[in-house]
Amino acid sequence: PMLVCIFWSVLLLLDWWEQRTQAKARMVVFMVVAAILYGCHFIYFNHLYGWMPVTDVIYCMTNLSVFPLYYLYIKEVTEEHSRKHWQVTLLIPALLAGLATGALYLFMDEPEEQLFIEKFLYQGTTEGLCGLTMIQAIVHICIKIIFALQIPPILVKGIKKIKRYDKMVETNYAGTELRKMHMAKSIWALFIVASIICFAANILGKEYFDTAPWLVLIPAATFFTLLFLLGYAGHRQNFTIQCLILETTN
Repeated sequence: PMLVCIFWSVLLLLDWWEQRTQAKARMVVFMVVAAILYGCHFIYFNHLYGWMPVTDVIYCMTNLSVFPLYYLYIKEVTEEHSRKHWQVTLLIPALLAGLATGALYLFMDEPEEQLFIEKFLYQGTTEGLCGLTMIQAIVHICIKIIFALQIPPILVKGIKKIKRYDKMVETNYAGTELRKMHMAKSIWALFIVASIICFAANILGKEYFDTAPWLVLIPAATFFTLLFLLGYAGHRQNFTIQCLILETTN
């Protein structure tokens, strides 16, 4: 998944350089953040302990950012009067998660960091934790809960916006192939499957997959496929609601 995100980040950045649209820019941001997220996974599963205090903070932020960022991309393509100054509020949980985990790591000494990483991040237990390490564990559990709560409303609202947009396109144009949300039905079907797997993986925790590494292939293959299709759809999607408004007005 990390390599797929890097691949599409480069191609979508080239698309944006040619078109300079907000939709392309948001898709680039989504892919870059997703690449960083899976880079943190790479470090975790390779047990690069020296990087963990930094990458864990980045992981907590990016993990709470990917679903809202893709939703913001959907809004940019499909919504004609989106309130952009309010949209940043969707990323406040990610920012707070980064500040909270980062501050706790700063106040921990090295033995406390090692204890938290070994016990909570790799064994999934709070046994032996106290003080700052216990608070850090509670913060991580809260982040998991917030992540789980994000998925259903974003999924439902995203599907509604795409259906509404496609209906507007069908109303205004005879030829809709290059104007509708590209591969929308296929992507959202896969997105639902990926959301279920993501929800389950979030409950199980990364430590579960670390004890049985072959299990990583299941979410990895799913998100590889999903992210490739999302990138391809974003690459093909040049028509947005703003284009529709401009053409119908003219």
